[in-house]
Amino acid sequence: RPGSNAVPHWFQGQMRQGYYAAVTHTDWLVGKLLRALEATGRSQETLVIVTSDHGWQLGEHGEWGKHTNFEASLQVPLLIRAPWKKKSVGSHTSSFVELIDLYRSIVSLAVLPKSQIQSDVDGDDFSTLLDAPQSVLKSAAFSQYSRCPGKRWWPSRQPHGPAWRLNNCEDVPAPNITAMGYSVRTQRWRLTEWFQWDGSRCAADFAKPSLGLELYQHQSPPQPLDFDDPAESVNLAYEPAARTIMPMLRHMIRDRFGKDLRLGCPPKLLDTAALPSLEREVRATWQ
Repeated sequence: RPGSNAVPHWFQGQMRQGYYAAVTHTDWLVGKLLRALEATGRSQETLVIVTSDHGWQLGEHGEWGKHTNFEASLQVPLLIRAPWKKKSVGSHTSSFVELIDLYRSIVSLAVLPKSQIQSDVDGDDFSTLLDAPQSVLKSAAFSQYSRCPGKRWWPSRQPHGPAWRLNNCEDVPAPNITAMGYSVRTQRWRLTEWFQWDGSRCAADFAKPSLGLELYQHQSPPQPLDFDDPAESVNLAYEPAARTIMPMLRHMIRDRFGKDLRLGCPPKLLDTAALPSLEREVRATWQ
């Protein structure tokens, strides 16, 4: 309707219905795949991992997608079937793991030589959790997501609008990013801190005051139904009660992202001529 960019309720229902249908169909396909694996007679010696590269928002915070630092976008399923790890069967763990841990963990579970893993491969090996699901290897998980107000249809720009408008950085070259949000999730809290981006180094400028803070409270230990603030809709960052926890969480972010990183801009930036023709047509409508 005029003056509102909200998605109509009837269309929200259709999008949620389509999403749930896709999840149901995916579940059926996974079952079909596992039955085919059983038919080969090799299921007991095959490692199966079901996961995703991101979550999805179905209207939370007015978002219909994945492009945020909120829990709904960052948390993903991670199901591992390793039949020779008897203690893992039917078990859950409360330890945090991150997607960057998958490479080293798969190498370990597949009994491949760890010595051949390149030293610059990120992540940790969480395979020991399958022998001791009750143990805790990580007490926090980290994420990051950028913001580029007015640059959604790069190289075309729409300046002078609000910071939330057209601010995805999907095709924006690294030197042209505006801000970077770094997020740390512990059992009890999520803190996201936003920093000005230094395009000359392709790195956040931690020396300058941060652009914004978001602090959300979660249930501890994590439960299937998180009744504290599951949608992360109440920002506690500027509340007096947050003063005791904020310094520790902010230090964790700087310790993870602010040092010992391989910084530098990529040698080859985006070649707009290589974009699919349809995407070029869409961009043309905004120029």
